[in-house]
Amino acid sequence: MEYFSTDWQGAALIIRDLEPRDVPVLVEYWHGNTEDFIRSIGALPEKRGSRETTTAMFEEALTSADRERGRRIFVVTYRDEVVAYALLNITSKENAYAHAHVVRPEWRGQGMASRLFGGMIETFLAQGVERIQFQTSPENLAINGLLQKFGLHYREIDIANPDGMARPGRFFSYELDGAALDEIRARLRPVAVGRTT
Repeated sequence: MEYFSTDWQGAALIIRDLEPRDVPVLVEYWHGNTEDFIRSIGALPEKRGSRETTTAMFEEALTSADRERGRRIFVVTYRDEVVAYALLNITSKENAYAHAHVVRPEWRGQGMASRLFGGMIETFLAQGVERIQFQTSPENLAINGLLQKFGLHYREIDIANPDGMARPGRFFSYELDGAALDEIRARLRPVAVGRTT
């Protein structure tokens, strides 16, 4: 399902649901990057497991059972190429945790995330959540810079036993609730989020 589309450098940037053909690109992101890069985004390389394990994890995300547990994965495509993805873990109607990753190194620092930010937030809200939290590694200057560019403020937290591939330790936590979301919407031009099949 497609949620959002915007023109960028002469073609459409599209946010849509994960599809089976996208899985190899996401697996390559986690297993083709250096261990230093994986650490810089707040993950532990040793928690990745094998390529087969990572493939199975993303394939499970395609099932209705995984969606019922509250996990949604969205990909961003440009000219039919997956260039980024976002994971939304919905813990309750009121709360969700979001993670976003640019999967192609050549796309980092090009302004794509700034262009997509409003559409991504609206896509997350279309899933029925009222508050979105981003927990970022302090070393991940790109995502921290993006969130701060949109007026978000963090508080430092310590996570002793994180889930998934995250490493334990210090993180920045950004919370987007009603007031923060209204402020972001005011900074952005109106964003149309449509649901198509």
